[in-house]
Amino acid sequence: VLMKTFFFYFLLLFLPMLAGIALINYRIDPLHLFYGSYYEKAGVLLKDHNIVFESSDEKKLLVEFLKHKNDSDVLVFGSSRTAIIDSQHLNKPVLNLCTSHVLLEDVVAAYGLYISNHEPPKEIYIGLDPWYFNDHKINDEAFYLQPHYAFMLEKMQAPAKVMQIPVLKEMGIYDKSKQLFSFNYLQNSMVSILRNGFAESGPKLASSNDLFVKQSNGVLHYKDAWQANPD
Repeated sequence: VLMKTFFFYFLLLFLPMLAGIALINYRIDPLHLFYGSYYEKAGVLLKDHNIVFESSDEKKLLVEFLKHKNDSDVLVFGSSRTAIIDSQHLNKPVLNLCTSHVLLEDVVAAYGLYISNHEPPKEIYIGLDPWYFNDHKINDEAFYLQPHYAFMLEKMQAPAKVMQIPVLKEMGIYDKSKQLFSFNYLQNSMVSILRNGFAESGPKLASSNDLFVKQSNGVLHYKDAWQANPD
């Protein structure tokens, strides 16, 4: 009887707490797992405006971003290390297509994504990171650009061995459901609440006071004070 009573009160306290965590995580959705329209709206805004750069799937944002951009003569590819390369660095207008956690396959795929809807550029700049050439490199994210990578391999007439690439799936319903009850996701939600309150999860136009800004040419801009004193 004592155990049953304890279990009953445990559920009485524990279930509402879980429900509260799920409600907060779903409502705030700091990494945009549940509101798919975030990327569509962000892509439209980035056509002509700068937006606040938030934690998100940058490759999904890249797909939506390129739907609304005109052809560019100069492209920049690479990881977050080269995401800051702007027109002033090359003395010419650029379109920066860099994203975080990039592998060489992502660079190839991003170029395939671009030329599938645009004319080929006149110049390409690629930021090379050492892990590009590591045979044991692991991409722990869903290879969202995989179809565009396959498109480029076919276009380059790559050997059959190279063509055998893994097809990784996007996060499914089960994985997303786990995030609803995740304490780690709750931490992200709380940080978002402290910064933005309970505002609806969606892209926001950037101001000069924002720490990270995604510019309309794809460049990632850091607030000057942060670059000087990142700690």
